[in-house]
Amino acid sequence: MPGSTTRYLKTMTEFLEHILDTDPTFDEMVDWVIKQHEKVNSKKAASGYIRALNTVGAVVFDGERIKLTPEAADFMEDQNVKKAQRMFLDSVAGAEEAYDFMKNGPKTVERINDHIKEAIKVSWESEAQTRWRLYWLESLGLVEKTKNGYQVIRTA
Repeated sequence: MPGSTTRYLKTMTEFLEHILDTDPTFDEMVDWVIKQHEKVNSKKAASGYIRALNTVGAVVFDGERIKLTPEAADFMEDQNVKKAQRMFLDSVAGAEEAYDFMKNGPKTVERINDHIKEAIKVSWESEAQTRWRLYWLESLGLVEKTKNGYQVIRTA
């Protein structure tokens, strides 16, 4: 998400507010993202951010329009972070597995990556997918990065 890895939740909330306010088509949302975030300068990048909202369980594509999922609509009613945490953990393959793995102490990205790959039977060529999950978990206030790796700081 644009902004920074620690602002994913804030950026997602801004995106969802815009979707609620304007009922945009995918193309309209792409244009809005580019206008709102000066470092997003391509339709491809903006499209990727919108698709990430689908991956985390926040939006669905209803014909040409983008709609909030029931879970995202519930989150937007009071913006209770616990609801966003649960939506992410329930929607993203490997997120719950990574989170649970870190509960008993800090783990390196490499160990978390290996654990996720084994747990959900994927063969990622890099740690990028794991890092993306960790950035979300950090932004959602569930984990923190320490000198010894990532560790759980809050229960979902």
